[in-house]
Amino acid sequence: RVYFLSTTEESHLSGNHAHLNQSQLFVLIKGQASIKLINLMHEESFFTLEERGLYVPESHWIELTIAPHSIVLCLASKSYTELKSIHQLDEFLNLMNNK
Repeated sequence: RVYFLSTTEESHLSGNHAHLNQSQLFVLIKGQASIKLINLMHEESFFTLEERGLYVPESHWIELTIAPHSIVLCLASKSYTELKSIHQLDEFLNLMNNK
């Protein structure tokens, strides 16, 4: 799956969810963007997107902040499936406790 995320006049927060069975590659096309990732061990990582891209493996919580007038390309390993996505951070963080 391929899709673009873009902004106009204001910054935009995208993501705020985790995919349990899908990895993604984010590539900055224009402007500025950053990503906060949280894994199942509750470890947080912060990245500034650059033109070379950022690979995000499955089972990571993603918070993508896109600056005004920016474009980000995303290449996903699978089609989006609502049943394989988690939209509540607490629910995602509790997955490790249930393993």
